[in-house]
Amino acid sequence: MRKTTGTLLLAIISVFVFAQNEKQDVIHFKNGTIIKGDIVELKPGDIVRIDTGKVLDFEMEKVKKIVRNTKKSKDKEEESIHDGFIGISFGSSYPVSEYADDSPDNSKAGYASNGITINLLNLGYQFHPNMGIGLKWFGSGHLNQEYEDEDNIWSNGGILIGPLLVIPMRDIMSLELKPMIGTGATILDKEEGNNLEGFGTSYHLGANLRFDIHNRWRITGGINYTSLNPDFENADRELNVNTLDVNVGIGYLFD
Repeated sequence: MRKTTGTLLLAIISVFVFAQNEKQDVIHFKNGTIIKGDIVELKPGDIVRIDTGKVLDFEMEKVKKIVRNTKKSKDKEEESIHDGFIGISFGSSYPVSEYADDSPDNSKAGYASNGITINLLNLGYQFHPNMGIGLKWFGSGHLNQEYEDEDNIWSNGGILIGPLLVIPMRDIMSLELKPMIGTGATILDKEEGNNLEGFGTSYHLGANLRFDIHNRWRITGGINYTSLNPDFENADRELNVNTLDVNVGIGYLFD
């Protein structure tokens, strides 16, 4: 009887200990060391802080991988993630569709050449591990090749807003999808004056990779499709500004 009771007690204790271990986070180091506990702070590219009964800090460069307690870490992330981001990016802008067309028979032809793009303001706020909201102030410029003896330039810009869809990929890397809408303007700067100005709705679809290289700094890079349909009130001209933009940028993270 005593033997049976002892065996049963040992089994209960083993199950309890096993359950407790399953609830722990596990850090695997590159040198083979393993530490279990409760991760209380994780800064990609910087440190990981774990409570093993004693709070310890470790440099992320020494960590091979981190295994989190799925339910606990998910609950904690949903409660604590409030990541703000402000930055700037620039790159190349490639006109597509009628904006790049140089056919005299097309009344909507833009005669635009490859140009540059700059996002003077990239602002975002991530209120969930996979969701957030973003704001962008963008601009681009393309040479208009309609007249060989003149250097006319298409200048485009606007403000966009929309949701951020975030897909974590690695410790410091995430994929960010940005469908956005807003308002924009197009100006054709002519050498002889009489500039054209048009305003309209702008749409944007972006796919960017972001790398949190530090607890306060982020590098971004991606490709974006932007569409702007300006209405020229004082000119008999139709234009659809469609571009593919490839850019890189840097930003600052704030709480």
